[in-house]
Amino acid sequence: MIFFAYIGFDAVSTAAQEAKNPQRDMPIGMLVSLSICTVLYIVVSLVLTGVVNYTQLNDPAPIAVAINALGPKLAWLRVVVKIGAIAGLSSVILVMLLGQPRIFTPCRKTDCCRRCSARYTRNSARPGSPRFSPARLPC
Repeated sequence: MIFFAYIGFDAVSTAAQEAKNPQRDMPIGMLVSLSICTVLYIVVSLVLTGVVNYTQLNDPAPIAVAINALGPKLAWLRVVVKIGAIAGLSSVILVMLLGQPRIFTPCRKTDCCRRCSARYTRNSARPGSPRFSPARLPC
């Protein structure tokens, strides 16, 4: 689970074109965001093991197990956790979609994926034919 928590940080590095000073700003931004995420994961794991025994957390949804163990007084918190999970998954999808064109464009320019990339017109950077599909990338 922790491996997948850090998998989105490669998309952050693809946004270096917008940074004013990328050699200084990107390492600082990535290290600070990694530190914040690490601290948040440690805090959440400490709170969860404080609420229920760690043997009960071997579940696909350990936060839901901990909230269910708190009793009916905090039943409203279940809805908040579900909305938070949906928002988190949606933001991960959006960040991954942010990085895809920034990775595909250099691949096209260097002819890394010449056979499966779209034909670009000379006057613009738009595809001339819609042959490009991420499913065709392994070429």
